Amino acid sequence: MTHILEAGLELMDNNNPEGLPKIKGYNIINGQLTLASDGSTFISKNPASLNDELGEFPLSTRDDVRAAISAAREALTDWAATPAPTRGQIIGNMGRLLMEYKEDLVRLQAREIGKTLKECGGEIQEAIDTCLFFQSEGRRLYGQTVNSELPDKELFTYRRPLGVCGIINACNFPSAVPFWKMIPAIICGNTCVWKSPQDSPYFPLLLLG
Repeated sequence: MTHILEAGLELMDNNNPEGLPKIKGYNIINGQLTLASDGSTFISKNPASLNDELGEFPLSTRDDVRAAISAAREALTDWAATPAPTRGQIIGNMGRLLMEYKEDLVRLQAREIGKTLKECGGEIQEAIDTCLFFQSEGRRLYGQTVNSELPDKELFTYRRPLGVCGIINACNFPSAVPFWKMIPAIICGNTCVWKSPQDSPYFPLLLLG
């Protein structure tokens, strides 16, 4: 298996108009590029031009979901132990990467789900803003102190991660909505399993890659 950080996009032969690329898609589990456990795939097409195929992607199974959940649970201990300001810095870096490649992501999202470039630009900006806002929340994960009715007692609370979060979103907002859910969970020390929409599998692959 290939680690996502060592991989580029794998192009496939195609008959797309204007030489538009078609890629080989993968699941990303524990940082590794994987296919569906039973080898099943599906083709993602441009809804505005059905002869434009964006890529071939794994049609995942229950076993794939279980593997992703297991990997997320395994990663939870180390991620939860990472200081919250450090988690915030990582999330801020995500936002800056989105900013750097915003125009490319906008064009891809428009091609994949058929929204206008203006709509896609606004949505990608939402994802960027979410990252940059929650970067600073890494220094504001405050607990509470509470007055006790008992003598010589101190009451205080800590914020602790809950565990693994499952993220399932629709294709009409493939970047803004999952970021609204995932980024708060991640900054608080949780890990996530993201099931991207079948009508928009390319875009999340680029976001996580």
